[in-house]
Amino acid sequence: MKAVNELKPINVLVRFITAWVNEHAANALPFNSFETDVRTIEQKDVERWVLNCNYTYYRLGNLLFEQDLIPDDAAKHDALFAHLETHVKSIRDSNPLKLRSKQPDALASELSKDWPPYTAHSRNNIERALLSLGQCANAFEGLDPRFSGIVRAFAQELTQEARWYRQLERRAPGIEGVAERCRALVPLWCLKEINPLFSLLIWQDERGIDELAQQLSDAFVAGGYPSFDGGSRHDAYRGAVHLSQRYYLEGLASATADNLQARPVPELSRMLQSEFFNLEHPVPSTTFPSWLFGKSLLIWNVVICSILGPRAAIRPVSSNRTATQLGASTLRHAEPALCGEVLLRRKFRSGELETVTSATLEGGSAATGKRPSGAGRKNAPSGAAALVENTSAPEIWCVLGSRYDEHARIPEMLSAAEAWLSDIFVETSTFDEQGNQVEGIGDSRYHAVLYIERQSQGNCLMVRDLGSKNGTYVVRAHQKATRYFVLTHRTTTTADAWAQRMHVPADAVCIVESLPLERGDCIQLCGSCFEIA
Repeated sequence: MKAVNELKPINVLVRFITAWVNEHAANALPFNSFETDVRTIEQKDVERWVLNCNYTYYRLGNLLFEQDLIPDDAAKHDALFAHLETHVKSIRDSNPLKLRSKQPDALASELSKDWPPYTAHSRNNIERALLSLGQCANAFEGLDPRFSGIVRAFAQELTQEARWYRQLERRAPGIEGVAERCRALVPLWCLKEINPLFSLLIWQDERGIDELAQQLSDAFVAGGYPSFDGGSRHDAYRGAVHLSQRYYLEGLASATADNLQARPVPELSRMLQSEFFNLEHPVPSTTFPSWLFGKSLLIWNVVICSILGPRAAIRPVSSNRTATQLGASTLRHAEPALCGEVLLRRKFRSGELETVTSATLEGGSAATGKRPSGAGRKNAPSGAAALVENTSAPEIWCVLGSRYDEHARIPEMLSAAEAWLSDIFVETSTFDEQGNQVEGIGDSRYHAVLYIERQSQGNCLMVRDLGSKNGTYVVRAHQKATRYFVLTHRTTTTADAWAQRMHVPADAVCIVESLPLERGDCIQLCGSCFEIA
């Protein structure tokens, strides 16, 4: 890969954004930040946005801007910004980053330093930041009675963020983990608008993004970068950029969610994880704004790819992929049939086990099933739980879900057992003495089903996801190796993406429609876990 100064992708990006901002500044505010009225934007400023060099400076400046704490008086205004420039900025404007002379690997190293900040090699140091914030609170407390309290509360919030950022860096350390960290950070920083890069109106400019994608594509060609789709041209990369912007603009047109910008970074991260947010596949959400997926994907495909190259580009998969298309590997043979008594046990987060229900499988068929809690309805048929009259149909053993509701829509697979569904339903939600939910958070109403399937080699105990939102997977330890069987559900992603998000080897992941169960298998729902014994 050649190192070309003027046509290096990061330089193309920085130069284009700088020109675009200054061109549009005369007509409208080209980004949402306290710096819109400070000075003309230069390329060195955009470089610092991209590399996140001055995280504390922008977070504090935006906070003061949002709280209307930036003084109108010219002298006080200049004094405040001079203080921020001198004491809060992590890297001065006079300190060149010299991106033009750096090789691609060195650029990735630069990106890794402050994605996220406050880590061992970061230019943003939390101890220095807290000291600077204390000095700022004392020096300008006379500007407004609220000033000191707001800045000190922000220092506490920053301390929590720094702790979370260090945990993220430990999960995906060094330059090798920078892509994984960026995937986690881009949507968070879009929500927080941590610096002007994430609030630029260029992301809405179709003509501007089209021109930028073309210039980046030309730079990839000049630099000898491998193409997104393995060919000699970069048309597929430009297509990924255009698709990303389309998702973003469509999301803007139908945005409904509340503003989440004021929420702490760790809290937003937990919310994103609970929604199974990822850049591979758009997931409908009422929690997050509908534009978040498209904007995050667009910034990834433009900004991150300008450093990591077009091979890192993401073109999200559509929702109609099949399990065969999605799977990293396939199930090559049916697992052995279970015989004798089979237990379904809940695995609590505390480590405790509780037997939920049991069945005796005799000679490959289902015999009497039972629950520890007592008898079921009188009209429930005998068998593992519900033996459907059609002998070719499966015998449904039990249904796992957050809470039974006789008025909720019944999944088609359960329609034949609707009359006795309450008897075979295993509620995953549990609550503590104060009424707080402790298990089953995120589980769907009807999440997964366990059933007996007649097969030529013998009857098998099977599991299938019932179209849940957050998915189901089975963990199986076999011959000193662990395998992960992801059941197709409403928002199934690729095996590679699932493996990356869960920090497991991709070759250990298999996406399947249903799975024959073995003793020792752990069935993991979103907020609860069960095992077969």
